[in-house]
Amino acid sequence: MPIMDVNGDETDITGLGIVHVSDLELLHNDFDLNTINLLIEDLNEYFEESVKIIEENISVASPNNKFGRELVYFLKYAKIRKIVQEGSANQKYKVEQFGTKNNLNKLLSHVEFIVFDLQDKYNDTIKKGPFN
Repeated sequence: MPIMDVNGDETDITGLGIVHVSDLELLHNDFDLNTINLLIEDLNEYFEESVKIIEENISVASPNNKFGRELVYFLKYAKIRKIVQEGSANQKYKVEQFGTKNNLNKLLSHVEFIVFDLQDKYNDTIKKGPFN
């Protein structure tokens, strides 16, 4: 796999011009408290599901490389996020106070890089055949 430099400032890790984060349009909406609470509940469920999937499969992700390190950082963030009830009206502490931060964008950059690398290998195998 090619070496990847992710310093958190990159908006296009693949170099293919796909998903420039700075080009995404920001939405400004006024939501009522009930809607916000429903969104927070859904978000919490997604985080819990993500943690479960990662914990059950982390050995496959080679936790000794950069991607594995970001997975561990994400697990730490997600678990502390749950403890401090991030986003809720009951939140008294911030995750940063516990030595962690949201690294989801960095983690997704790694995932994107790996997916594009695997897609290139797949395309090459289809083109040349499996035994070349």
